[in-house]
Formats: sequence, structure tokens, C-alpha cells
Amino acid sequence: MKDFRLRMLLLIGAFLLLLPATKSYAQDPAQIYCCDSIYIDVTSDRSETGECCFTLHAGIRNNFVNCPMYPYFTVRDSATGSVLGTGYNSTGNTVTLCNVSGLTLIVEFYSALPPNGVILCTKIVHLPPCASCDCDHFTVTKKASVPPAPNPNCCFDVEIDGFDVCDVTSITIDDTGALLGVAYLTNGGLPLSFPILVEDLCGGAASGTFRFTLRDASGQIICTKDIPYNCGPLGRQSVNSNKNETTDNSLSSTDILLSLNPNPSNGEVNITFAMPEHTVAKVELYSSNGNLIDVIKQGALNKGEQSIRYNVSKYAIGTYQIRVSINGATYSIPLVITR
Repeated sequence: MKDFRLRMLLLIGAFLLLLPATKSYAQDPAQIYCCDSIYIDVTSDRSETGECCFTLHAGIRNNFVNCPMYPYFTVRDSATGSVLGTGYNSTGNTVTLCNVSGLTLIVEFYSALPPNGVILCTKIVHLPPCASCDCDHFTVTKKASVPPAPNPNCCFDVEIDGFDVCDVTSITIDDTGALLGVAYLTNGGLPLSFPILVEDLCGGAASGTFRFTLRDASGQIICTKDIPYNCGPLGRQSVNSNKNETTDNSLSSTDILLSLNPNPSNGEVNITFAMPEHTVAKVELYSSNGNLIDVIKQGALNKGEQSIRYNVSKYAIGTYQIRVSINGATYSIPLVITR
């Protein structure tokens, strides 16, 4: 019996000697060394449709001269294990992923192209949250001057461009601090579609600054952009759009010095304007899609400055219109309600 056991052990030993030598890459110092040589750069940007995207680029640090780049790598979601993308050495070791902000990624580098490769190196990448919409996502560009004008810098077109995904629902324009009676609004508070062309915008003074304020559906300011102008003593304040935004045919609020304070507001608003004569006037509140919400005041008013206190706290957040009608003419100004 002992001889039989001895013979079996000798046979097993001889069989093991005939097997080819194997080794684990995870324990191979050379492989560990080359894995340390790998770096992954992460850059963020937005796609043409406004999606938040990240680009991962893998490379070899310069001081690791004896380490070749792996043929390809996969990127997995650490939470689900699903493959989100692949990068290849032949195409620059780059992969772009969208809508993955805040995820932790597992990047696995393989010894050969699929299906023959084995994992030689693993890296962990933590993606930050996507940046919220801000002024970096918008441009306001002065276009060609609009003749005739007292000065070439006085009248011009302005193009506002940005990402639709930022959900801009209103744009107001101030002329050196005086809010013009113009707002770009969409029906039902839907986001505006960019680009928007503001045509024939002229300064109302010798010089000043137009400020464009972009707000979301809640009335919060996303971005403000300024464009200075330098005009002669004359100036027109006329704004039109070649898009589908809804505007009314009212005159500029500056004609009767119509103003709101504070604006934006979440409580009482002081509506002030100047009556050109003793006559009947009507002050109304309209929604962003042009529906009448409330008749604030109606009746005969004396010539001169008028001041009306109006509480807006009961209304939903968003952009509205205050309209003042005098002698068949209507003047309007945007009102932004916040919380």
C-alpha cells in the first residue's frame, strides 16, 4: 500500500513538472509598475444639445519609458457594473461619456483586444457633478450697426446664444438701469429656443449700457450680460425678435416712466408711472402667455406721478407683465415673482 502511494505521488509530481510555468499579472512587479504609469485626464463640457459630458483620456507618464500603452480599456459604472464606454490605443485612448455626472467609474486596461485580453490594470475615477447653468453657457454679441443712427455705435442688432437645456424662460433688457418694457417670453413658461436675435436696439441716451438678464421658470437669475453703447443725443428703444417668442404691441415703459420696485419681488410691489393728463387709466397684470390675471386699478387719474402698491405674494413664481393703458395706448413692463 505504501509503495502504491509513493508511486502516485511521484506520478503527480512528474505531471506538475510538465505543466507550463504561469504567473499572475496582479503579482508581477513589472505589471504593477506599468499600471502606476497610467494617468487619466478628465475634462468636462456640454454637447451641442446641452448635455453635460466628460471626456476621459488615458496616457503613460513620461518617466515610465519601458511601459507600452495597453491596447484598450473599458469604463464601468462602479454601482451597476455596466460598461459605459471603451477606449482604444489605436484611436487615441479617449472616450466621451454624457449624463454621468457624480458617478464613480472603474477603468480597466486589457492586455489584448477582445475577446482574448485579460485585465492588467484597474483605475478608479470620481466624476464631479455637472456645473449648473451660468454665464459661461451664454454669449451676447453685438452684430452689425443699424442705419440710420447718430453714431455707428448707437443702434445695432444683438444675438443671444446659449444651451436650450438651461431652461431660460424670460429675458429682460435694461438700459443703464432703466428696465425697458420688453421681455422675451414663451407660452406656458416653456424654455426659449436659442439663438435669439434682438433687432434694432438703440440707446436712449448719449451713452450707457444694455443689460440682458436671463431667468428660469422660477424667476431666478441664470445670467446677466452687459453691452455698452455710445450714441448721439437721439436714440430709439425698439426691440423685435425673429423667433417665436410672444411679445405685445405695447409702447416702451419709458414713455410714461413706468417702473416697478422691487423687481423681482415676492411681496408688495410699488408701481409708479406718470399720467400725461387727467384721464381714465387701467393697470392690469398679465401672465407670460398673455392671459389677463387681475385688473389692479381702473378709473380717472390726475395728471402727474402715480404710485400703486400691489401684493404679488399669492401668485406663482415666474415672469409676468404689468400693463398700463392710457388714451388707447398700452405701456408694459416685466414683473418677476420669486420666493
